[in-house]
Amino acid sequence: MDLETLLERNYDELKDPWCKEEVLHYLYQNDSVKDKDALFVKRLTKVASHILQSEDSIETCILERLFYFNQEGARKIREGEIGEIKLNQFSLMKMEAHFYGHAGKVAEAIFKRTGIIAWGGVSYSSFMLAAKKNNDFESGYTCMSYSIAGDVAQDIFKKTGNIEWAKNAYEAKINAAKSVELFDPKHSAYEYGFAGEIAMEMFKSTKDVKLGEKAYYDYMKAADMIKELDQKHSAHCYGFAGDIAKRLFKRTKEKEWAQKAIDCYKQFDDFYRFYSPAIKRRLRKRVKSNIDQLGRQIKV
Repeated sequence: MDLETLLERNYDELKDPWCKEEVLHYLYQNDSVKDKDALFVKRLTKVASHILQSEDSIETCILERLFYFNQEGARKIREGEIGEIKLNQFSLMKMEAHFYGHAGKVAEAIFKRTGIIAWGGVSYSSFMLAAKKNNDFESGYTCMSYSIAGDVAQDIFKKTGNIEWAKNAYEAKINAAKSVELFDPKHSAYEYGFAGEIAMEMFKSTKDVKLGEKAYYDYMKAADMIKELDQKHSAHCYGFAGDIAKRLFKRTKEKEWAQKAIDCYKQFDDFYRFYSPAIKRRLRKRVKSNIDQLGRQIKV
């Protein structure tokens, strides 16, 4: 069986035991795919991505080569070097987006292995490109690409302390949430919650009230969206929103934030009182203490 047939057979999943050996051999022996058509490159990189998921001992130099193969595939689509591919323009744009997505996965693997920030940045940029190129076609893929871009940016922020990467992570998570808000509100709510978590970290770091407000409203949106779909998760989002509102009250002295915190804490407490009365008693005690303390401060 020739390599092209093998790639076609194993495109959706690895079926043939010898496929991995053949693909890795090709990657070791070839440093360019410029003389190959875009369809061959797509199949090669897709099958290689399956191997990457199940094999973590691939040499870094080969991962770098695979990254550049994906970049070359995207370039071929972008510049019209498509050979005999019979696909409409929309399908070609999706293929280009998938090349960037695979490139992002490879770059992420190199970043996690080496800790080199530049590879993290390349991974983030690749996933963002994948999301933007596919924005009008596959909402699920777009959401996933934005979300992983946010994860990578957050990892870079943790390693560097550079607040700009936290901002990049936040925007990516917001975009992920918006991309599926109409089609998958439950997943969208989770992404809004992740965005709120990042905004909260930025608020703690910078003391910027606007970031605190973003965190509060993102958690509230998540809590409201998912209230009928995942009541426990919704309750915890209300709890986090309450914690942020409490911090904003301390920061601004505006009693409106104290009342918002009380309302959120009551939502949290209602869930555990009616659905899990024997669970989290210590946590409920802390929440009730916060409600009482904030109530007294409002009256002052």
